[in-house]
Amino acid sequence: MNLPASYYGKLDKRNPVILAFERDICSFKTLMKRTAWTCQENNVSFAKGIKTLVELWIKYKPRLPSKLCWEYMLQTADFLFGMKLYQPALWHGYSLHLLQFNSAKITDITDVDHFMACFFPEGFDADQDIFAMKIRAMQGCALCVFEQQKRHSVLSPNGLRKLLRVLNFIRIMMQAFQQHEHLCWHIYNGSLLMYTICRYLMTVNCSAQALEYLLWASISLELSIPLMTAKYLPSIVTLYCAVCHCYYDNQDAVQAEEFARRALGKINELAKLEEQSGVPATREIQRAYKEASIKLGAMVFKRAVFETRKRPKSMFRVKPKSTLKEIQTLPWPHTTTERMLMGLFESSAAHFVGILEALWDSTKHPLKTRMPDEPELQEVILELLSAGISILSGVATTSEHRSDDYPSTSLSAVTPTSTLIDLAIAGENKVPIMSAVRFIKLLFQYKQPEAFSELAREMLQVLSGVEGQSFRRAERELVLLDSFNNLLSSQRRRPKDNNMSDEKHKSLFSMSDEFSDLVDTLHKSVCGSTPEVQPDGDLVLEIVLFLWSKVKVVVWRETPEFTHYTEKVVYYKWLWCLSVLCDIAFLCDLATVDCIMTAEMIHLLALKLESAADRCKVTHNQAACEADAFGYSSLLGSSSTELLQRECEVVEKGLKALAKGLATLLPQDCSAVTDSGVMLKYCPFTLSTLILSEEENEKDEIIQKEKETVGTKAESHIEGSQDTQSKRLHLLAKDLYLELDIIHHRASLKLQQLNAVVEAQLLDRIKKNKVSKALFLMQKALLLYSNMEPNSSSRTKKLLEEASSLIEKAEVEEKKLYFSTTPKTAENKNKVKMDEEENPPPPPILLSRTDHSFTFAPAPYNLEGQVCWYQLCGRAAEGINKKVRLGDCSLPGTGNMVPTISGECKLKVEGLVPNQKYVFAVAAYNSQGKILGNTIGRTTLPLLASMPVSLLSAWAHLAQVAFQTGQSTIAKGACRELWSHYTFSDPGTHSKQDSLAATGLHKQTLRCSSPHLCQLFLTSIFIETEINIQQGSLYYDSFSANGPFIWEKEARIAECERMLVAMDFAMWLNDGIAAIQAVVICYGLLAPLIFHQIICDTVIQVLKKCLLVLEENSGLLKQKWTGNTLEPLMHMIACITYYLSKALRVLREHQVASAVMDCGRKLLQEVYDAQSSTLDHTATKGEMKISLQLKALHAKNKKIIRSEKALIIDNEISRPLTGCEDPTVFYDLISSSSLKDAYLEVMKVRRKAYFLEYAALLLQRTMEEGHLDLVLKWGQSMFEFLCRRDEVMGLSTKSLDSNIQGKRRNSVQSLKGNEPPQNKNTTYHDDTRKRIKQKIPHSMFQTVRTNREMQAVENLLTMMSSVVHRHKKQLQLRKMCSEERVWRSHLNHTMAQAHIALLYQGLDKLHGGAQQHRYSQLNPLCFSLAYSGILIRRNSQRQQSSKQKLVSERDSCHSSLSDYVAAHKKGSKNIAVKVDDSATDDSLDEREDSGQPVEQQLELHRHTATLVLDSLNKAALHLQRAMVLAHRGSHWTTLQCVCQTMWDQSCRIAVFAERAAELEPPSVITAEQLHTTFTPLLMLATDLIMDMLNRLKVWSLYDSALTEEELESSLQFSAPLDDSTQVDLRWVRTLVLHTLEQLHDSGKWESLAHFALLYNSYTRERYAVIITPLLVHAQRKLLERIRFYEGPSVPQPHHVKTQKATGKEVTYRSYASCQLLSGWICPSAQQPPIRKKTALANSTPRDAAELKGAEIKHSMSHVCVPLDIEDTLYCYHQALERRPHCLQVFQHSRSLLLLLLAYTQPCFAAHSRDSKRFSHSASLVDFSPIVMPAPKGQPSDLTVEDFSTLNAVYSFPISPEHMPTVIAAYSASIKYLQANSHDSLKVFALHEMGNLQFYNGNLRAQAQ
Repeated sequence: MNLPASYYGKLDKRNPVILAFERDICSFKTLMKRTAWTCQENNVSFAKGIKTLVELWIKYKPRLPSKLCWEYMLQTADFLFGMKLYQPALWHGYSLHLLQFNSAKITDITDVDHFMACFFPEGFDADQDIFAMKIRAMQGCALCVFEQQKRHSVLSPNGLRKLLRVLNFIRIMMQAFQQHEHLCWHIYNGSLLMYTICRYLMTVNCSAQALEYLLWASISLELSIPLMTAKYLPSIVTLYCAVCHCYYDNQDAVQAEEFARRALGKINELAKLEEQSGVPATREIQRAYKEASIKLGAMVFKRAVFETRKRPKSMFRVKPKSTLKEIQTLPWPHTTTERMLMGLFESSAAHFVGILEALWDSTKHPLKTRMPDEPELQEVILELLSAGISILSGVATTSEHRSDDYPSTSLSAVTPTSTLIDLAIAGENKVPIMSAVRFIKLLFQYKQPEAFSELAREMLQVLSGVEGQSFRRAERELVLLDSFNNLLSSQRRRPKDNNMSDEKHKSLFSMSDEFSDLVDTLHKSVCGSTPEVQPDGDLVLEIVLFLWSKVKVVVWRETPEFTHYTEKVVYYKWLWCLSVLCDIAFLCDLATVDCIMTAEMIHLLALKLESAADRCKVTHNQAACEADAFGYSSLLGSSSTELLQRECEVVEKGLKALAKGLATLLPQDCSAVTDSGVMLKYCPFTLSTLILSEEENEKDEIIQKEKETVGTKAESHIEGSQDTQSKRLHLLAKDLYLELDIIHHRASLKLQQLNAVVEAQLLDRIKKNKVSKALFLMQKALLLYSNMEPNSSSRTKKLLEEASSLIEKAEVEEKKLYFSTTPKTAENKNKVKMDEEENPPPPPILLSRTDHSFTFAPAPYNLEGQVCWYQLCGRAAEGINKKVRLGDCSLPGTGNMVPTISGECKLKVEGLVPNQKYVFAVAAYNSQGKILGNTIGRTTLPLLASMPVSLLSAWAHLAQVAFQTGQSTIAKGACRELWSHYTFSDPGTHSKQDSLAATGLHKQTLRCSSPHLCQLFLTSIFIETEINIQQGSLYYDSFSANGPFIWEKEARIAECERMLVAMDFAMWLNDGIAAIQAVVICYGLLAPLIFHQIICDTVIQVLKKCLLVLEENSGLLKQKWTGNTLEPLMHMIACITYYLSKALRVLREHQVASAVMDCGRKLLQEVYDAQSSTLDHTATKGEMKISLQLKALHAKNKKIIRSEKALIIDNEISRPLTGCEDPTVFYDLISSSSLKDAYLEVMKVRRKAYFLEYAALLLQRTMEEGHLDLVLKWGQSMFEFLCRRDEVMGLSTKSLDSNIQGKRRNSVQSLKGNEPPQNKNTTYHDDTRKRIKQKIPHSMFQTVRTNREMQAVENLLTMMSSVVHRHKKQLQLRKMCSEERVWRSHLNHTMAQAHIALLYQGLDKLHGGAQQHRYSQLNPLCFSLAYSGILIRRNSQRQQSSKQKLVSERDSCHSSLSDYVAAHKKGSKNIAVKVDDSATDDSLDEREDSGQPVEQQLELHRHTATLVLDSLNKAALHLQRAMVLAHRGSHWTTLQCVCQTMWDQSCRIAVFAERAAELEPPSVITAEQLHTTFTPLLMLATDLIMDMLNRLKVWSLYDSALTEEELESSLQFSAPLDDSTQVDLRWVRTLVLHTLEQLHDSGKWESLAHFALLYNSYTRERYAVIITPLLVHAQRKLLERIRFYEGPSVPQPHHVKTQKATGKEVTYRSYASCQLLSGWICPSAQQPPIRKKTALANSTPRDAAELKGAEIKHSMSHVCVPLDIEDTLYCYHQALERRPHCLQVFQHSRSLLLLLLAYTQPCFAAHSRDSKRFSHSASLVDFSPIVMPAPKGQPSDLTVEDFSTLNAVYSFPISPEHMPTVIAAYSASIKYLQANSHDSLKVFALHEMGNLQFYNGNLRAQAQ
């Protein structure tokens, strides 16, 4: 039964209740002392003690009197405060005391009224004991809060806010006491407490926040009359000086001086009042006044000494002193500053006080040397330094004056006792050691290295003789500064040029001795000292920053290859320095100051140690002992294992340090518990709302800062700036932590490979951290892949799949944790309230976590109004039962009774094992100590003790590792996971036009990601695109295996869309290099579409964006690039610009096209100019050599306007080319203006450089618009101008002959002594003759003896000068023509197209609709050798028997024919190609005179036919010229285009001629005419195309393992054959085979054999089965011709001579690579050679004919090709053996089908039929009547065939009666193909079989 103490009588120490209470209190204190002494981590005892204290208050509070209980409560709080247990003292002492009166916290008080209402509702006149206890509790709360924040190494923004609120409360409390004079003591105590907190804020650079409170404290003391006495003067002066210091720290010197003068006035007033009182002043009072005058005088002197020396700029200025040596050596005082010191202060110590104050600047860094810019201020500083040196040396005394040459640097005035202010008050002329040290440091900061060095060494000697920790610390600081000063001095003394002669040594920056000494000194001062004597933290940090800036420049580079041992030593010195910096960072906790820099140092050191371990051998170096003295021997002589162990040790320490620093940056609002970027995907509304609210808060804070009052300015400034900075640093530090973890895994795995550690130990460190284990598996897979172990691919895939699964599981856990920490909605709260009243509390909410601690907050609880304390319990999540019990309080922080004060309650647990999972629960207690809910609350989810890790970073690393190891599927999965988090698709834009803009970036996710993670995501975009390019073969120069690019267009566009996102993201990151990389990839993807000029809106949008990105990053493009990089970049820009401008003009967007052209041209010009300016003139030719292709492109598009010098070089010809017009203007004119205006503008520039380009573009546009007459007319005028220009240049023979004759006449006149002709070229010839004369050897003139010989020499020189001049003009003309070849080719091509168009117009007029296609007739090309593979016998060509009357001709054709003839006459009147038009003119005249309509129609038809043939011939001539010009200039694209045009038109006209032969009247174009016209063109095209492929080395594609199925018609895409990016090899095959067939029909056997041998050799005999029968037949014909003309036997003489000269026989397979030699034999001397011209001139006509016949016979009897038929057949049989039998059967069945179809065509009718026949010319091959053989179902055996009969060469059409044979052949081929797995060809066979059955009428079989 607990009775009150009053029940037992008097309330004294004998009262049993009080005795029991005191006994229990003593037991509590004993327990807490024992806990503090035994072990700090004994959390069970600590929790027991706190719980005992809580139970004591609950037990005795109702039994003891209130005052007594409260007194003991404060005493207990003082006890805990004395044990530095500030939080228990606050919770269970001071705050608990105030809680008896009000629940408000002191930091929640807003004003005086609020203060009075909460704590003093009855006023201050109540019980004074209770009043005193309240004030004591308030001050205790303030001190506890202050000490809690002070124990942190770095003051966090949240901590600063708390301190500012505490200061605000103290100010409110003092303000409430000001009206009560008897409470002045509390004002005084409050001011002291305020000063204590503000002084701490000043030390952490928060003077701006402390100023207002210090100012308040000082004014409060002034207003309190009882406190304004000499007794409290030291405290008042201290506050005054603190205010002045704050003003000076805030760079407000004027206010500081004013306040100091005001303070001096107040002190003087106080002194006068003391004098008036008549009380004698004691020594203490005098000392106080003197101290006040010295301190405040120093504050005034700090600004006055500089202000008095400032002069206006207009005043005359005396040259100021710039060094200490210039100070006049006069008796003290010898400067203005010293005289001012003498006027203000009395003793040297006081002088020194003023000097230190004047020179000290707390805002400057310790190592920052500085001097003001104004000369007067520099002079003042030098005077102050000189005065200080004089004081230290003892010269500046009032009784002694010395005049020395230089101020003495001795320290005779230094004393180790007392302080400077005490000496100044006492009037001593001594200076304490610490003040002298401070002054010496100022010498270093004010750039006086010599004086600093001398005094520092003197001071070090003095310090060595005194004892004390402060002296030891000062000694180490001076040693550090001295070493740093020596380093700076050595850098100033060292010359700029390096003395090392070896360039390789220069590549590694050598380390000076001073640098190594500084590192060694820093290491000894910090690592070799106790914390009490370590140097100042700011000084250490500054030196570390300086050393890091030097070290990282060297070490960050790629590890070089060491060629000398000295290089290795130097490198390892730098590595050792970096290791020392890391060790210092660990000891000094630099991660809490700058965690990013610390992480970078550790990361770099770990990478370099790993690199050194990879290079290192197990054996130690011989010179390790030599390096031992320096300290880097531990690295230089370490083995690979030791280096890896060192790396693991460094990384482990770094992880701990980084975790400690990261803990200071973690927000305490649940946002850092999980990966916010990942959670946005699952709950975008909640997180995005939070992020947006944060942004709005930041904006509101910025607005509020502009409007806020003085009282809240500091707090809002911190909330606005430091919070945002800490969030960014937190995100970056989190990713760096992950990078260090990856490095540790990699190093550990390498140690495992060296058997230095087992995998179980590595997994034990990882424990239950799934993300860390996933990273471990990634590194294991990467090492496995790099070691190239057997079956590494499958093992690597398995490891990466497991890693992916672990990341997915971790993501699920993170999602659960996130939803558990999300605040419940109102509905959930209401649901909880409806539950039973006595339910236990829910699981706590996790606010933040590290690898060693968790911070919780109680979840919303329906009984939270009854809760007085919360108790956190927890344990490791092990075993099956993971429920937490009340006794689980072994973890530090658990078991504590945390009060719920003003609703704020945080539960923190520490001392956790990293990567271990824990569970927690809370117990709620009411004010009576009863647990609510009768049990502990619900348990949390298992929580992992680890730093918050970015899951997105883990996915990014998985993508990189999978890509590096070749696991594309896993890499793409990881990349898509990242893509899903960072991008979104707009559901409203699904159309193709808006598809490019459908993908956007999640800005909220980007804000939750660090810059490092953003770079990883950007890399993942490139990785996925690269994988898709590789898998889809979406390369820029080839097509994929899926078919032509038109099929893969969507895939390329999709990748471009991804690259557009990458561009936007890179621009958002300000990463211009990545943006340019994305542009390059887009260009590579779209290169095939650009190459083929495919105009597509999507492509235009992509390229527009690319050009915009390039323009925005033009600064990067202007940087110095290598030649291999610059040229492709400029080429890309030019191609993009040209494509866009052309495409936009086609789309009629001329303004946009002009803007694009201007943009691209400007960009190219800027890049070119920037590169040209950065290169040396001597290296310009070598480094800025742009390829010919790029030059042509630039010239074509006018992207680069060449400089004047370049134009002079390019135009050193005698033509009036003055430059080029603005390309934009001309392109606009050509594309947008009328044709006639454009033509006039183009002809205006016909004498300028790029006339032909404009002309070609104009004719192209004219042709596209259908104005054929203008094309022919303008084209002819352009050709005539070019012809005249060439004649002027000296190309024509007449011009050359006239020039030569003129020069001869000039030489003859000079021999006769006449005057030289007045020619403008005379001076030039004279100069040329002089130059040639100088080059002639002097010995030649020595042999000249007579005047005649001298004249002959002069004549020779004159002739030579003419020849040289003519030769130079010819070279210039050749160069000019070479540049114009491509445009001449385009002109001829356009002219040929115009003539062909006229040809079709004429044919249409002649035959009308008779040319229409008939379904009964197939294209004759289907039966050609190129398409069928066999040579089918055709009918003889038909010939019209006689002229037929055209009476029945349609009258409607008359008018159209007349119009066509008139148009053709107008268009071809001035054609350069001379054609006999006499018949045309006569017919036109006759048409005019004739009056009969029938005769007029006949004449029109006759004339039209003549014009059609004329158009055909002229088109052929222009096509021939276009092909030759394109080939000569190596313009391969143009050559292919012209050849394609020729091929298409020849096929089309041949088909028309075939069909028109049956018309009435017959066609005007016969087969003989087509043979005559197109066979030479086909030969030329074949020759040029084959030579082009040989030069481009495209024939090498046939070296690949092409299957026979690929050579046939296959459904599958064959990249070597179907990739037509460069050339279409299947079309080339068609062209060559068709040419061979035409040559066979024409009987040109030698050309046929030549092309057949070449093509067989180039294609590696892939088509020998088709070609060789024709080749053998041609060889037999050639042998017959040789025998007929009685030629030499085979091998012929030229073949024999070639074999003897080269040692290589000319055979079937060696012919293509042989260069034949002439077999001509020199005639004997008895038989003089007969010259042909002479013989023809002197012989009769009969003799001339005989001579010509002999020459023909001689030429016909010699052939260039080998004629060894046996060798040809041998190679043919080898080719047959290589061809599978199933393909032979399939080809035979297809041949039978074609022969069956040929039977139905008129051109393949039976030879014996009585039908119209074509007549053959003598040059064409005719077929002899041959018996048609019956077809066979199986192919014949060709291995025994020698092709000696025509039946073996030709195939004959077969009649429909052989249909069963064809069907049987197909059935057999299908079985063979199926058996050999030729699925693609089997589909073809089945398709053709179905068509055949349908043709036969068997529909059922056709359906099968």
